[in-house]
Amino acid sequence: MTTVSQNRDGLNSAIETGDSLLAQGLYADADAVFEAAAREWPDDPQPLAGLVRVGRKRKDMVELASRLERFLQLCPDALEAKANLLQIVARRGDARMVDTELPMLLDQADGQLSDHETGRRLLHLIQFCLAGSRRTNAMKRLHECVEASVSGLSARSPTSRPDGNLDDRARADWLMNVFLSEIQLALGDYEAFCKSVLSLGKRGCPNALCRDVTRVRDKIVASRFPDFDQPKIFGIGLSRTGTTSLNVALNRLGFHSIHWINPMTMDLIGQPDFVLYDAFADIPVSYQFEQLYHTFPNSKFVFTTRDAESWETSIIAHYRNNTGVADIQGVNRSLALHRFANKPGFIYHNLFWGAVRIIETPGWGKLNLNRSVAYDE
Repeated sequence: MTTVSQNRDGLNSAIETGDSLLAQGLYADADAVFEAAAREWPDDPQPLAGLVRVGRKRKDMVELASRLERFLQLCPDALEAKANLLQIVARRGDARMVDTELPMLLDQADGQLSDHETGRRLLHLIQFCLAGSRRTNAMKRLHECVEASVSGLSARSPTSRPDGNLDDRARADWLMNVFLSEIQLALGDYEAFCKSVLSLGKRGCPNALCRDVTRVRDKIVASRFPDFDQPKIFGIGLSRTGTTSLNVALNRLGFHSIHWINPMTMDLIGQPDFVLYDAFADIPVSYQFEQLYHTFPNSKFVFTTRDAESWETSIIAHYRNNTGVADIQGVNRSLALHRFANKPGFIYHNLFWGAVRIIETPGWGKLNLNRSVAYDE
């Protein structure tokens, strides 16, 4: 018994050390600790889960996929890991695997979905990989899974630690309730969304967990909705020109800003979002800035730029990591292989093939940039 306890203490100590190194950005050191722990405790999933956490921080999709597969060999029913791996598969364009695996993941989620992050991964897969009635039906099914999960959680009493903060279980329960409202927003059911958000407040959901959904609800129930006269801020620079930093800055300044996707609906920024938020950035905005200029006449437009050579290096690394290709023609072919080509694929085509200006880049050949360019003249 003492030996087992000591082994457990040693494992817990190794996991804590690895996570501490990871929090400090010391990825190689964290890797070494988790790998050593995986060798010493080969039947315990915690060290492999630690390696997955490092892979996510590094944002190397090839490495992350390998680590998820390794983790799933030990824990084949881990829903969150399976959903994460399928996200990577979708980015790489394997439509057949997505079509086969996604329905099975939804089957597994029925009765087993208990955490917010797994639900968001499934919603992201639905939004990016399905279209039309298939997407709507899949979202409705996910909504039913979350509704059943929330009903089961409602019997619990929220618990707090001595410092007054929520314990991990209570926080997870509240996040699932918040996620239920997010799916309602994704389905465009504003009435159900507003009722769910109002219920969260009445039941005592901590403001830190429901602040964002509350801000969106406030927009919907305002006397003027949609309000096209409200000033908006649109970041219209290309990806890899500081759009993430711009989004962070806008949020710190008090604007409700989103970048690339709506983090509640897990869909690309689109028309429904422009009346629900204050500020937006990245190429889902860039490709339609002229329309936005006329639709929201009191808005400001921030055009972020970057010198061509630096931008090219960054964009090649970005697409190589996310899609497995490193040239614009390859990106187009990769996106055409799977169903979400009708979303980002359309945006890429508009930005990179618009016959307005042609520039030469060593790696990407001639780029036709439709008014949004990645360099200063």
